[in-house]
Amino acid sequence: MKKSLVAALAVFSLVNAEQISIGGTSFERVDALKAYEVGCASNDADACFEAGWIHYQRQNLNKAIELYTRACNANNYKACTNLGALYFSGEGVKVDIKKAKELFSKACELGDGDGCNNTAFLYEQKKDIKTALKLYKKACDLGHQIACGAYKELSK
Repeated sequence: MKKSLVAALAVFSLVNAEQISIGGTSFERVDALKAYEVGCASNDADACFEAGWIHYQRQNLNKAIELYTRACNANNYKACTNLGALYFSGEGVKVDIKKAKELFSKACELGDGDGCNNTAFLYEQKKDIKTALKLYKKACDLGHQIACGAYKELSK
């Protein structure tokens, strides 16, 4: 229901701005953002993630972090992975590898190959090869091809 509300709002609010594609339909980016923010206000974690992504692309990092945090807290794995990447790189926040690892781990637990791969990388850097291998394998099983290569290479 929430996702259809977001899509319906996007359909009815076209104005001139950048184009964005949602579900194969082209919408104006500004109105898509408004629709996602309405969905997010209705506790739709996917809408929060999408609004966060648009804010991130516009370099409105504080808003992106706020929305990613909200979406991650509601178990949106993409938001957890993206937020983890911001903490890892220090983009918009102070570098916090422990926080990044927590967020990547949560994304992995939610079934995200990127989250598993990123967590594995952090374990590999700490020389915990056994845990890294386990996580690379999980990421590979989730279809993450880079993790498959890392698993193969680390297994030698």
